[in-house]
Amino acid sequence: MAWIENLSGYLKKLVLIEKEIEDMSEDVKDLSKGLMDHEKRLIRIETMIEMSGRQSGPGKISD
Repeated sequence: MAWIENLSGYLKKLVLIEKEIEDMSEDVKDLSKGLMDHEKRLIRIETMIEMSGRQSGPGKISD
């Protein structure tokens, strides 16, 4: 009967591991959303810098 207790313990551990994996999966999804937001912001900043450089025109920036 000890094997039944061992099996029960292993099944409990398996269920806990499955829950942890599901939680980690949700965390990864949240991180991915945050990454996409930062990427979009970076693209907007790069665009603003490029546009401001075009407005100054050639020869207006001195070394």
